[in-house]
Amino acid sequence: MRRIAWWLAAAGFPFVAWAQTPRVVIDESFVRLDPSVWVPATNGPLQSGAPTSTSIQRLGDRSVLMLESELAGPMRLGYLWTPTFRVRSTLVEFGVMPLSLDESPAEAILMFPFGDVYMAMALHATPDQGPVWVRVEVAGWAGIFPTAQPWTTNRWYTYVMDVGQRRVRLAVSDDSGTRVWAMDFPWELCEYAPEWTVGVLQGTARSERARALAAFDRVRVTQRCGADIDGDGALTALDFTRFLQEYALNDCSADMTDDAHVDIRDAITFSSAFAAGCP
Repeated sequence: MRRIAWWLAAAGFPFVAWAQTPRVVIDESFVRLDPSVWVPATNGPLQSGAPTSTSIQRLGDRSVLMLESELAGPMRLGYLWTPTFRVRSTLVEFGVMPLSLDESPAEAILMFPFGDVYMAMALHATPDQGPVWVRVEVAGWAGIFPTAQPWTTNRWYTYVMDVGQRRVRLAVSDDSGTRVWAMDFPWELCEYAPEWTVGVLQGTARSERARALAAFDRVRVTQRCGADIDGDGALTALDFTRFLQEYALNDCSADMTDDAHVDIRDAITFSSAFAAGCP
C-alpha cells in the first residue's frame, strides 16, 4: 500500500520551483492590550497570572507594553496570546527592552496551549556575573548559556524562535542588528501537539523577592509554507525529493495533516500545497 501511495504522490508533483509568500498570523504592536486575545498566564508551569503593573506607554517612536512584576519564585507573571497556530515552519519574533536586571525582566515563550510542552528564552541575571546569560527551557529541561557580550538595560533586543521541521534556532540580536547569541535545538514536531501559542512573561527561580521591569514593542509570528521541507523559502525539486524520502521512512516530517500518522492523506496534502505554491 505504501508503494502505491508513494507512486501516486510522486505522479502528482511537478518539478517546478514556486515562489512562496509567508503569512503573518500575529503582528502585535501594542497600541493597546486586547483582553480578548491577551490573557493572564495561568495555564503553564509556574505561571501565576498577570504582572503587578501593566501599561501601554510611548518610548521614543514606539508604542510599548510595559510590564512590571514583583516576584517571589519560582514563578512567572505575564500574558498569553489565546488564538493558536501551527508551527511546522514558523518565525516567531519578540521585541524587548530590559529595564531592570532582577532575574528575568523579559521572557518570550512558545507553548502548547495546555502548558505541558513549551520553549522559553529569557535574559537571566546572576549575582556574580551580571546580565550575561540566556535561559532556555524545552518541555521542562532548562539550560543557561553565556551570550557573546553583556546585556544592557534601556536597549532594544529581538528574541527570535526560528522553528523548522527538524530543529528550532533561538537567537538574540541587539538594536544595531548584531547577533548577541544563537543556538540550535533538535525539534521533532510530530512528538508534540500541532497547535501552539506565544506569551510575554517575567519570572524568577529564586525564593527571595525580585523585581522585573521590561518593555515589549512587537510580537510577530510568520508562518512559512509547510511544503517547504528544506526551509529555504521556495518550493523546489529538493522539497519534493525530501518529502518522498521522509514519507517512505514514515518520518514525522511527512505528517502534513498533523494527525500523528503518515498516510496517503499526507501525500495528497503535500501535493496540493506544492501545486498551489503555498500562498
